[in-house]
Amino acid sequence: MGIALITGVISYVLLTLLAVQKQPSGFSGAEEYISSIGSLEGLKALPTFFNANEALGSIGIVILALAALCGIITGVIANYIALSRLVKSMSDDEMLPEWFGKIGKHNTPKNALIAITIISCIMPLFGRTAIGWIVDVTTIGATIVYVYTSLCAFIDGRRNKNRKAEAFGIIGAAVSIGFAVYYFMSNFWSDSKFATESYLIFAVWGILGILVFRILAQKDNQRRLGKTEIVWLSLMFIIMFVSLVWIRQTTISESDYISRDVSEFNTEKAMETGLNEDDEVVVATSDYIQERIKSFGDMVVTNIFIQMLLIATSLIIIFSIFSFVKKRERQIELEKMRAEEASRAKSVFLSNMSHDIRTPMNAITGYTALALNDDNLNESTREYLNKIDVSSRHLLSLINDILDMSRIESGKIELDYGEEDICKILDEVYCIFSNQMESKKINFKVDYSSVDDKLVICDKNRIIRVLLNLISNAFKFTPSGGEVKVSFSEIGKENNTAKYQLCVVDTGMGMSEEFLKRIFEPFEREHTKAVSNIQGTGLGMSITKGLVELMNGTISVESKLDEGSKFIIELPLEIVKSNASIMEKERLLEESEIDFNGMKVLVAEDNPINFEIANMLLQNEGFEVDGAENGKIAVEKITDSEPDRYDLILMDVKMPVMDGYEATKAIRAMADKRAEIPIIAMTANAFAEDVQEAKNAGMNGHIAKPIDVPQMLETIRKVLAKNKKIKFLF
Repeated sequence: MGIALITGVISYVLLTLLAVQKQPSGFSGAEEYISSIGSLEGLKALPTFFNANEALGSIGIVILALAALCGIITGVIANYIALSRLVKSMSDDEMLPEWFGKIGKHNTPKNALIAITIISCIMPLFGRTAIGWIVDVTTIGATIVYVYTSLCAFIDGRRNKNRKAEAFGIIGAAVSIGFAVYYFMSNFWSDSKFATESYLIFAVWGILGILVFRILAQKDNQRRLGKTEIVWLSLMFIIMFVSLVWIRQTTISESDYISRDVSEFNTEKAMETGLNEDDEVVVATSDYIQERIKSFGDMVVTNIFIQMLLIATSLIIIFSIFSFVKKRERQIELEKMRAEEASRAKSVFLSNMSHDIRTPMNAITGYTALALNDDNLNESTREYLNKIDVSSRHLLSLINDILDMSRIESGKIELDYGEEDICKILDEVYCIFSNQMESKKINFKVDYSSVDDKLVICDKNRIIRVLLNLISNAFKFTPSGGEVKVSFSEIGKENNTAKYQLCVVDTGMGMSEEFLKRIFEPFEREHTKAVSNIQGTGLGMSITKGLVELMNGTISVESKLDEGSKFIIELPLEIVKSNASIMEKERLLEESEIDFNGMKVLVAEDNPINFEIANMLLQNEGFEVDGAENGKIAVEKITDSEPDRYDLILMDVKMPVMDGYEATKAIRAMADKRAEIPIIAMTANAFAEDVQEAKNAGMNGHIAKPIDVPQMLETIRKVLAKNKKIKFLF
């Protein structure tokens, strides 16, 4: 490259020296001759050829013509080869179609050469000869390459802390950009003759470049194009710049042409009237016309220049705004990613914490329940155990509140829909609170007499949770002798969806207007002496509101101090057409006493304490219990047993060697009746998605730890009933 540059410089210097050696007669010097070339014809209009002819005659012209032809051919070939190899490289990088990268017989990218040749043949149609276009493109291309290479050197030097490379890179970029500005800004401060047509061609090529860049950026899955906004904004700036320069150059050329044309017309008309061409009036008029047209042209050019500055300034401001917005968007995206990562970490932490806390809680509540079954307990010990039971349940309630609140806030909580009798749910809740209300001498009523459609699609556990939160609050804040009333009514129906209204009314201490504004906010409690003596976290109402809204419902509250409170919930629920046989079967199951005596259950549990508790609780109900320390042993026991040996499997989820999900899938894949054995998850993984994951693995039910004995027996009863393995005592 260095040799090529030196040779090119020497050639240009020698040709320039040859051009100014002599001048035709009538010119005092080379400067006057060169400035008058536009008005000359023949060899005089070509200084280099004129001087070659003066020195060597026709032989000099032939030699110069051959040298010029060789230079042009060499330049054309080199330019075409360079461009074709660039196009081939882009094709190899999948930035252009594969067609452009095909190699010919002489190891040249023939298709790329064909495409470039076709484009070169089209160029003269734009008013620029192919040779001139090649010169322009070479100049522009070389400038872009030098700027790009210099910037790469600067960036590489900065990365490697090479001050020398960094300095040369920035100097090279500055010089190249300065040359480009000098060369492009023709006639502003230089007499460079970059062809007017080339500006238009370059603008068109810029638009094609943006189009190609869009296609490439869309396919650039590996981000090889880097910061795309810099590229397309730069292309847009160049297009605007060269377009305005093209308008400016066209205006200058057209002004000169009009000036000469009008002057000639004026002279002709003057001569027709008998005036001489050299007449003072004719000359003065022509000079005035030329001056005014030139002044007009200069004004237009100045305005275009001002417009260029305004547009350039606007583009710079737009780019700065765009960069700021992009930076802010990237920051928002980064913060979103961090929030999502934190949410995932939080979910994992909550899941692990839930499991780890529930495991020891299972031991506390389990052993307490077993101890309370001992008929030989003295009253004081039984009282202590009852207090332990109440406190452990309260602790578990606090844990559930915190976990549920966190999951509601993060949107991780999911609903588990099923066909339920809404009135039966109210009866269950009534049974939970009836003894407590009676012991506190509170008049407790539940009314659902106005409900026509009882069978609905809902999440039973979430509705129970809402009722428990509202009624337990009413119970805590209502003094002895007061009243708590729960009413459930059907207030509207549209197609298969009915709207239900749930009201929980108490005659308790009520709430202040100030507290009502923040009652549904987490951890909020009214700060009064009466309330401070009542246990609570302040999460119940926030959780209740979150669950109601999750079920597409609304909740509101009315309250006055010392008069009581009224909570109103409206829920849209899908109606299920009543099935008499199903309802009858449910009634039969509810009213019948269940006989678990002699039923064989396999408990897969790796924690010895948890197994001991489950074993004793199940044996107390009449089950025959067998154990397995992990899922692999459970599968082996099922495989080695008779198909009818086990009536039920209680499967922990987190176990070594093989977890409960894998074990369940292995059992379900068996080829005989053993694949149909009812399997219930009995695990500390108690979230809704854990229940769904158990179902997906092939399990028939889910029991959460700590084990709630009535709930455990209810789940076992339902699963065995569905699998027709239940026995009744009449």
